[in-house]
Amino acid sequence: THQNLAKISTLTELENEKNQFSAGEIHQFKVHPTEAAALAQSIAEIPNEIRIIILQHHERPDGTGFPKNLRADQIIPIASIFIVAENLTCRIITPKDRPDLNTCLLELATEYPEGLFKKIIQTALNNSIPKDL
Repeated sequence: THQNLAKISTLTELENEKNQFSAGEIHQFKVHPTEAAALAQSIAEIPNEIRIIILQHHERPDGTGFPKNLRADQIIPIASIFIVAENLTCRIITPKDRPDLNTCLLELATEYPEGLFKKIIQTALNNSIPKDL
């Protein structure tokens, strides 16, 4: 069950799959960014930017993410890069289809069409490796 929970990145996905998980697992999923960020803050050697990345890694540019429903302009740039990279990695390593990089980036472009997210994805598309190499 924990592997299935780890594949979920939005509260909408969680709501659609909630019958697979216990109430405790759902609660833990919802609070894990805040709790993990607090843990990171308790370790002096971890830079504050890393704590913020941890806190914001489930935010979405349209404000539907969590835990704070931040919009694109409220998410720090390094967290935006992390969110795109994490979503891209998850798509590429998915065993069922393993789509190519450009396909994954085009999918992300429709999900993250705003702010720095758009610029990151467009830059990656402009610099991705041609399929014939």
